[in-house]
Amino acid sequence: MKNILLIAAALALLAGVIALLQAHDARYLSSEESVRELMYFPTAEAVRLLAAGNELAAADYLWMRMIQYYAYHMRRDQKYDYLYPITDRLTDLDPRFVYPYTFGALLLVHDARDSVNSLKLLDKAKRLNPEKWEFPYMKGFILYIFLQRWEEAAAEFTAASELPGAWISAKRYAAYIYRRMGEREVSKAMWTDIYEGSDNPLERDVARLYLDRIEMEETIDNLQQAAQSYKLKFGTWPGSLRDLSKAGLAAKIPAEDPFKGRYYWSADSNKVKSTSQKKFLK
Repeated sequence: MKNILLIAAALALLAGVIALLQAHDARYLSSEESVRELMYFPTAEAVRLLAAGNELAAADYLWMRMIQYYAYHMRRDQKYDYLYPITDRLTDLDPRFVYPYTFGALLLVHDARDSVNSLKLLDKAKRLNPEKWEFPYMKGFILYIFLQRWEEAAAEFTAASELPGAWISAKRYAAYIYRRMGEREVSKAMWTDIYEGSDNPLERDVARLYLDRIEMEETIDNLQQAAQSYKLKFGTWPGSLRDLSKAGLAAKIPAEDPFKGRYYWSADSNKVKSTSQKKFLK
């Protein structure tokens, strides 16, 4: 009987919290004062005290309020001054609730133009949920797409790829970024790992594509270096790639590139090129 009374009391307290928040919504989320008044969004500590053990249910309700807040300002003024405080307090209440972190971080950087708090929210998520791959993955996505901080993004995708259950695309994106940064050996190792470790034919095809691109880039760069050496030695550029072999500056020129095209010397630009590079080296 005592337990029943305690449960009833807890439910009554939670109902009171929800009624209070609903009254707040009805008054302010339809008025011009909504942004200013949301500074009174209840703290996690206050809601936790009133929820009396029903924090997860309260967090679910606050999540709906967060969506409501976002939708209201998306329609009205595109101002989201309290999006971070709301999301931060919600995740204080339920630190393992994935969507407020990931969706909240995306809204912060995209809609609120608040990259600082977007990354701050994801750092909090990583700290409180170190086993969750979703958080370094989303941080890598934001760093790469919105902030062009490639090296940090690659590190986050790599960290995500090493956590249980991670999407294989985490390693794919890390490898792609390292390639763009010129870290070919790192990129090659990661793509090789994907190619050899995946049972998915599509994943293997994608990995093979990038490995072939890296091979083509390396061959072109090596032949270009040989051409530079040729010019230093003879005072003129080679007339063809065969001149590099004849001069002992390059090994046998490959008969074709990985995409069945051919390598050639462009006298117009004094560069080594491939007939496939416009299509595959993007």
